[in-house]
Amino acid sequence: MQSNWEMACAMARQSKADFETFDVLRGNQDVPPCHAFHFLQMACEKLCKSRLWATTNPPESIEKSHRFVKSHLPRILKNTLKNQSLASNDLIKLMNKGYLQDISGHIERLNPAVERTTFPENCEYPWIDGATGKTISPLDHVFQVDRALRNVNFGLPFIKALQASISDAVETYCR
Repeated sequence: MQSNWEMACAMARQSKADFETFDVLRGNQDVPPCHAFHFLQMACEKLCKSRLWATTNPPESIEKSHRFVKSHLPRILKNTLKNQSLASNDLIKLMNKGYLQDISGHIERLNPAVERTTFPENCEYPWIDGATGKTISPLDHVFQVDRALRNVNFGLPFIKALQASISDAVETYCR
């Protein structure tokens, strides 16, 4: 029988691999952004789940739900920033301006299993635009997360904080 700690390690390692894939894809102009964002969403979700697996009593929904990023990622990143003394002026801005909550919500909604009625756009499957009735492909859509990551004040600090949090999870759970 697996321990929660073993699952936390496995999730952290997979989060790291997903983040590294996101990093490679986002730098390739020949790859549509939706593909890179799919790996960003998975990296964030698995990071959150790794932290939950490491707790004494992870929620029963942990294996089936995809609704962990919006509620857990801001706290994970803030803890990493505080613990690793990464609180430069840019990172302090990240923590204080609501950016972490906003981008975490945008990232969670990239998953097609989350908030489809209110936010049909996702990075995997086409959807019908409620206003126009037209079919939209993720290949043609500009996602809110793309705009948020391009924000000159917050985008790069967010990526650095996420990368540090993932590294911290691997180091902590995989010893």
